[in-house]
Amino acid sequence: MLAAFGLVIVAPAILLRESFRENGNVCNRTITSLSHWPPAKIAVLRSALKGESPAITRSRPHGHCAAVLATFDRLGLAGLLDTSDGRHRCAALALIASRIFEPGSKLATHRALRTETCHSTLGESLGLDHLQEDDLCAAMDWLVERQSAIEAHLARRHLREGTLVL
Repeated sequence: MLAAFGLVIVAPAILLRESFRENGNVCNRTITSLSHWPPAKIAVLRSALKGESPAITRSRPHGHCAAVLATFDRLGLAGLLDTSDGRHRCAALALIASRIFEPGSKLATHRALRTETCHSTLGESLGLDHLQEDDLCAAMDWLVERQSAIEAHLARRHLREGTLVL
């Protein structure tokens, strides 16, 4: 409709330009056109040219956590520990998973699960965002209470008559 009146709407050109003086006069030179860049990328460049520090996004490894948790699901480990979906069960799963891909003390495991110092997405995946060191100790005590039942279930599932266990 507007083209019938000879008007053409054009997006504004985003140009990277350089200003300099030549023989006492201010001159400009276009270095490149950034019109094809997405707006977010242009905003980052503008803030960098103003001397502002860019926002840093932290990425955490997730693949190994997803693989271990998927294996836990296939084995039915969570249901074996407890049928209710409680905090102790999630902490126990985190302890087991951390021993698989990053063995260490309970304190090191606590640091690896905390949001501020996490090494992976394990704590987030299990909903353990505000985990305390005492929570891991409580989870260990919780597991000790269930140890004989868990061992008996695993023995029924995996051992046959005449199997020697060392």
